[in-house]
Amino acid sequence: QYLGSFQTRRYLYIIMELVEAGSLASMVRRGTLGPFPEALIGFFVDQILRGLAYLHSMGITHRDIKGANILTNSEGLVKLADFGVAAKLDEERGGGGTLGGGVIEGEDEDGLSGADTGEEKKKEEEEEEDGDVAGTPYWMAPEVVELQDVTVASDIWSLGCVVIELLTGRPPYFDLQPLSAMYNIVQDPHPPLPAGVSEELEDFLLQCFSKDPLQRPSAKDL
Repeated sequence: QYLGSFQTRRYLYIIMELVEAGSLASMVRRGTLGPFPEALIGFFVDQILRGLAYLHSMGITHRDIKGANILTNSEGLVKLADFGVAAKLDEERGGGGTLGGGVIEGEDEDGLSGADTGEEKKKEEEEEEDGDVAGTPYWMAPEVVELQDVTVASDIWSLGCVVIELLTGRPPYFDLQPLSAMYNIVQDPHPPLPAGVSEELEDFLLQCFSKDPLQRPSAKDL
């Protein structure tokens, strides 16, 4: 939330609320609560879905949903952050709005948010050297990897990756180099699911990971 601003001769300072607990990614990786139990994941994912449902109702797709871009305060209130690659969709094209395929750019010069780990930065720098896709591929939907039309359903796939990230500490295919991960995202029926998850969570993930974007449930339905 924007709280105010003030200006000096050289700088404009923008004051925003403090989200003191940091990102979900940092919480799960520093072992504060994670890997998260399913009940806690449900608590956070319900809030994320409410935020996505609002964005999607406004014709906006976030395009970079990942644990590092989901912040929370000491009371567990979730905030979606880093809208540097968010886009307004062309609703005239149908299907809830689409955006022509293109390169996904990061909002910072290195394509990373401040909460990303050094390991992620190394992987993404290697990826950018290839010059094909910039950003964070491990959370990308197959249609994004293939540079097809992007819809709000792409955020739903990414949300499924966030659930796995919270369960295991890493998104799907994180043990692979970025290009190999993108190949598997496109070729596999769905990302590998963690062992031992409940039937309800497995069903939730399989719905998020439908290869056909039109078959993925909306954020409101989920």
